[in-house]
Amino acid sequence: MNITQKEYQLLREEINQLKADNRRLIAKVEELTRENIELRDKLGLNSSNSSLPSSRDLYKIRKSTKQRSGRKPGGQKGHIGTTRDRMAPDEIIRIKLSEQFCTCGHAISRDKDSRIIQTVEIPPIKPHVTEYQLDRGRCSHCRKYYSAHLPDGVTPDLLGQRLKTIIASLTSMFKGSKREVQAVLQNVFGVKIALGTVSNTERRVSEYCKDAYDQLVMEIKSSEQIHADETGHKNKGMRYWAWLFTHSKATVLMLKPSRGMKVLQQILPEFKGRIISDRYAAYNYFPQKNRQICWAHLARDFERIANSSHLTVSVYGKYLRSGAQELFAGHRALRDNMITKQLFFRRLSKLRRRQMYYLKQLLKIENIPRVHNSVQLMIQAESMMWTFLQDPLRIPLMNNAAEQQIRPFVIYRKKSFFTWSERGDRFLERLISLHLTWKQNNKNPFEQLYNLIAA
Repeated sequence: MNITQKEYQLLREEINQLKADNRRLIAKVEELTRENIELRDKLGLNSSNSSLPSSRDLYKIRKSTKQRSGRKPGGQKGHIGTTRDRMAPDEIIRIKLSEQFCTCGHAISRDKDSRIIQTVEIPPIKPHVTEYQLDRGRCSHCRKYYSAHLPDGVTPDLLGQRLKTIIASLTSMFKGSKREVQAVLQNVFGVKIALGTVSNTERRVSEYCKDAYDQLVMEIKSSEQIHADETGHKNKGMRYWAWLFTHSKATVLMLKPSRGMKVLQQILPEFKGRIISDRYAAYNYFPQKNRQICWAHLARDFERIANSSHLTVSVYGKYLRSGAQELFAGHRALRDNMITKQLFFRRLSKLRRRQMYYLKQLLKIENIPRVHNSVQLMIQAESMMWTFLQDPLRIPLMNNAAEQQIRPFVIYRKKSFFTWSERGDRFLERLISLHLTWKQNNKNPFEQLYNLIAA
């Protein structure tokens, strides 16, 4: 069949147009495929592979496939139980055996040791009110005013030392709101006070605690090694941040209007020790040689990569996740004296090379910009991932110490309406820091606070 030159030209143009449309559609499909992978990865984010709290999980994480044992919950047969220690009794009531003879007719011989049952009760609480009547007078000549002085340790405000301690403890250590504390004082202790009195008491107690808090700050600044973390806060509805620094014997909480590096420059301007933290950029203020980044955060990132919808990305993510698990197992074995340091270092040297290889392989995969960004940050921080090798028994792998210490503030944040003044920030900083420090040192926080106020 013969076709004219014009018909040939039209067919040629139509073919070129179809090829162009095909290329455009292929590009569109690739773009939508990448977008679909990214959206599916976002949908798969949960508390196990991201910084999301468990309360924000869209779907419940699949439970373990481990089969149930079929045993009843609680202590099992052969379990060595623990019993409550007896308290020193304020009153002893001896109850004699009423029966003299057994039902069989024989006499009953009384045991030397009695059966002891203790009952604990709190007597009705009535506030103890002390009224100080101060003599006063004026000079008959110059009319100068004179008044008797209160005894040492007595202040002219309404509340005594123990009641101040109770109020400050309830609003800080036990995370109660001011209205809740006001209700507890009235309904439980029989003390009716205004809401403003609760706030004023916090101010006074905060002033009493200033020197002890400043001493904690100095201790943190001079430490050889600290853990650091930060979380959100609000003051008068404005965005603030809670910074926490801790080591084995002290914890300091600071509320600041910024999450930037300038906060670290203000708090730790000349810190020469080692710092354990996550990979947040503000901590780049410290030299890399002094930093250990948290492997729990790294393992969470590896988990997210392993759960990627991109098949090749998922494979390398699983390799990285397996490497993190191998590291944790090896560190536990070293800590429990199951392997020698030489064997531990030899294994970790191989593991370190493998982890870097898998990270670089991920960079070779095209069209995964989010994964590339995350992997590039890991490679830049690679030396800080392995700082613990300098002293694996003293340098922790994870930042659990800071995560655990900052949790009481997070719980307080969920229960309160944050703070509404600088005075409120200072009260929270000082009381929560002292409370956490006293608990670290196995001291009774209430007694310590009372002694501080009484002093």
